[in-house]
Amino acid sequence: MREINEQPFEYLNNEDLRRFEARQNEQLVGFCEYQLRGTTLILPHTETLPAWQGRGIAAKLVSFVLDEARSRHLMVMPACWFVEEFIEEHREYRDLIATE
Repeated sequence: MREINEQPFEYLNNEDLRRFEARQNEQLVGFCEYQLRGTTLILPHTETLPAWQGRGIAAKLVSFVLDEARSRHLMVMPACWFVEEFIEEHREYRDLIATE
């Protein structure tokens, strides 16, 4: 089991790989893939690497992704069960769901 590291996580948009990433000390710990179609951000897959699971990293990453979408005036299409459940539990993001 990985020792708990107190270093903060960094969340960023890796445009080359079309995914938002969670990193710690430049090490990838999780990601949320995306496709951009017009003004809609399609989110098909979110994953936390096994050694990092159970720490709320995916939830923080999805929150970052949705905040980024809002700041860029994008709608989102949650094609990933985790993103769908996250939005269901965090009603403040429901207005971002694309209707098309």
